[in-house]
Amino acid sequence: MAMDNDGGPSVKGDVEGVAATPSSPSVNGPNGNDNGRDSAGRFTKGCPGGPGNPCARRVAKFRFALLKTVTEEDLITVARLLMSKAIEGEPWAIRELLDRLLGKPVALDVLQQDEITEADNSEVKSPAELVAAMVESVTNGGMDADV
Repeated sequence: MAMDNDGGPSVKGDVEGVAATPSSPSVNGPNGNDNGRDSAGRFTKGCPGGPGNPCARRVAKFRFALLKTVTEEDLITVARLLMSKAIEGEPWAIRELLDRLLGKPVALDVLQQDEITEADNSEVKSPAELVAAMVESVTNGGMDADV
């Protein structure tokens, strides 16, 4: 075992029979070429880097085409259709509407669930009644519709 200057074990964690870790980073690669890195292992100026996302440019074109095509009125029509399906009680529409309005739910631990269950002694309402109450609250100014 390696010893430091005062005779105690080395803090570096050297083990007998195992080579010590070099103090400076390797120059990237056993073949000795620098692969665009300096002596400290950092990328040098002008290094081409990796290929990036090969589909990013194509996806950006698709997004741009979609944004040019969909108007504000189209979006309002789709939102109204989603809300009407949620009010009818469609589970997928209720989930989507609430996820978009309030954000996806976060998991609660067991103690939080018990506290909520014990505190909530009110009458259980159907999903359609809950959505209708939310819509009424938004239209009456109880909730901020622009959030």
